[in-house]
Amino acid sequence: MGGPDQPTAPGPVHGKFQAASLLISPRPNEFGCPLREGEFQILCEGEVNEARAGRNFFLGLALSATVGLVSLAATVDWDAALHQGRKGPLAWMAILIVLLAAPGAAAIVHHKRYIRTRNDSAYSRLRKRISEFFSSQVP
Repeated sequence: MGGPDQPTAPGPVHGKFQAASLLISPRPNEFGCPLREGEFQILCEGEVNEARAGRNFFLGLALSATVGLVSLAATVDWDAALHQGRKGPLAWMAILIVLLAAPGAAAIVHHKRYIRTRNDSAYSRLRKRISEFFSSQVP
């Protein structure tokens, strides 16, 4: 084999297969596939999209409930509503509070899942290893 300045020819090397500069031991029922950096980035987005979409959905629900809650609180004459015994504004206020609290809690859960998936999972470890490979290939 040549020195570090000389390219190596692809082909079998001592029972292993060489692809560019990688040595891969053959495994049964497995095959290697070249992966471009752009394709890798697409794969990276796939795992976190579900957690991010859930978080954003619940954040949207909580934000909508917040807008409704503020609108209701600003437009109702609470003094007149309470003195006349109207229960409608209070019932709508309670419903909006629940619609704010439940999706808010769900958004927190989905955000924690998103962070865990992105930072501490088999997916994140593989992504880090492949990212390091691509960053080491830049001249």
